[in-house]
Amino acid sequence: GETERITAVFENISSLAAIAEENSASSEEMSASVIDYSDKIKDMMSQVEQMEILTNDIKTELNKYVI
Repeated sequence: GETERITAVFENISSLAAIAEENSASSEEMSASVIDYSDKIKDMMSQVEQMEILTNDIKTELNKYVI
């Protein structure tokens, strides 16, 4: 009867809340991974810049010895 339907509705609501909570946790994990990935890319870009500076310094030094 009516009681069973109300119970079923509350069970469905509870299931949906649990699913939403799981989805939220997954989204947080994904966000943390993206942030970590982004930080690693920034580090890599910084290292590339340092390599460029070093390369230019080496070129400048080598040009001193061009005959």
